[in-house]
Amino acid sequence: MKHAPARRCLSLRPRPQAGARITPNTAHKIVAALTAEGLLEVRPGIGTLAAEAPVATREQLRQLLQDEVEAVVVEARKYGLGLADVQDALTKQWKKLS
Repeated sequence: MKHAPARRCLSLRPRPQAGARITPNTAHKIVAALTAEGLLEVRPGIGTLAAEAPVATREQLRQLLQDEVEAVVVEARKYGLGLADVQDALTKQWKKLS
C-alpha cells in the first residue's frame, strides 16, 4: 500500500476559516465558565472585562520560592557544594540586586 506524502495529508486537515463564527449559546457558555473561574468580570453598564490578577498570599509565594530553592540545592549537591557555599552565593546575589 502506498502512503500519501505528508504534505498531502496535512492539506486534508480542516483549517480555521477567516471570520469563523461561534453560536451565541457557545459564546455565553465560554463567558460563564471564564467568569466562574474568576478570569472575567461582568460589570453592569460597562461590559465584560478581564479580571484583576489575584494577589498571591505570602504562603503561596513561599511555596513558589521553595520549588526554586529545591532546584538550587539539588544543583549544589550535584557539584559537591555545601550549605555554606549556597548561603554565600545567595548572600552575594541578594546584595548585588539590592
